[in-house]
Amino acid sequence: MPPAAPEAWLTLPANADELGPLRARYLRRTLRLLLELPGTRALLPNLLRARSLVGTLVGGPQAGAVYAALSLPQVGGPLHAVEVTHDAEAALLVVWPNLLAELARRRAIGREGLFWDAPIHELLVPAAGVRRHFAPVLSGAWFRDGEVDLGPVGRLDLATRADSDFVPLAAGGWLALADNNPLAMNEAHPDKDGNRLSLGGRDVGAWLDALNGARALIQDALPDLAREHQALLATVVPVGYHPERSLSASFQEVIGLCYVSLHPDRYTLAEALIHETQHNKLNLLARVDPVLEAGADTLVSSPVRPDLRPLWGVLLAVHAFLPVAEMYHVLLTRAAGLSAVQQARYRAVLALNHEGMETLRAAEYRASAAGQRLLTEMDRLERLQAARACG
Repeated sequence: MPPAAPEAWLTLPANADELGPLRARYLRRTLRLLLELPGTRALLPNLLRARSLVGTLVGGPQAGAVYAALSLPQVGGPLHAVEVTHDAEAALLVVWPNLLAELARRRAIGREGLFWDAPIHELLVPAAGVRRHFAPVLSGAWFRDGEVDLGPVGRLDLATRADSDFVPLAAGGWLALADNNPLAMNEAHPDKDGNRLSLGGRDVGAWLDALNGARALIQDALPDLAREHQALLATVVPVGYHPERSLSASFQEVIGLCYVSLHPDRYTLAEALIHETQHNKLNLLARVDPVLEAGADTLVSSPVRPDLRPLWGVLLAVHAFLPVAEMYHVLLTRAAGLSAVQQARYRAVLALNHEGMETLRAAEYRASAAGQRLLTEMDRLERLQAARACG
């Protein structure tokens, strides 16, 4: 059993569901967005029928099924991405069929079902292992409990798991071999060129072994953080094999999804998973709270990037690496300890956190109440980790 880790709100958890209240607020906002986004006149009859169904479900015992469906990045992601794409029509044509399919899988839609009379390019239902791409485009489908009637194309059985493009991971969630994130190729990092789905010439088994091994390492060192990872990151999308460096990414608009490259060292891969879990946590908070009400876009030097970064980016970086330092500290205390390479990495992460935290301490910003609490506890945790390493 690892020694008790210091607690820091929304940074390093300790036996508490800190994400639950934030997720509830986020999902209520997602529902409002779903019901309020306008469609064209041609799409309106479908929207009225579908909105009526969802409104009925939310007002009854199946409300949980609606919110669970909205929490999927394949549903909620394209919906929130409208803030960037400004294409509500395209989002609705992606979101509604996937939402209805998930409700059908959960048997929340009824045997009579609902007919979606609009183009369907693709259906993604991760828990059923379903990815169906339609060429030519499907003109519509009936969504009923346990199935989707695709008309001349046949029937999609949602009651039994398909041979999947969503491969289950050992502790929950999926390795996704399909991705409908409209922002996937948007890239701000100077050393990357988007997030193109790729197994990098490795087979699925190699990816599963590596991801499950890295998650087991996190579970062993930081079990409370591992529970957050399992609850929040439903979808891991592969973006190639890079033995010389680790590439990962996530998007503020697409909660529950991350992009990760395969790396031969499980410590490096564990770092990437921790990193993206932390980003998803802060992105979740930012969906429902301003965090930094002023100063977030101020450009400052970053401890992890060669380019100047907004203050928000430095906050993201330090927030991501504080639990990484804790993981190495816990493992250092074990009988097996850490190798010389891992100890050097631990020292480098501590230095990175100190540099980033000093930038935050010196910066001028105005934080929300939640943002100030976050920064105060990050500050306390970084000082504790630095003092502990010196002592």
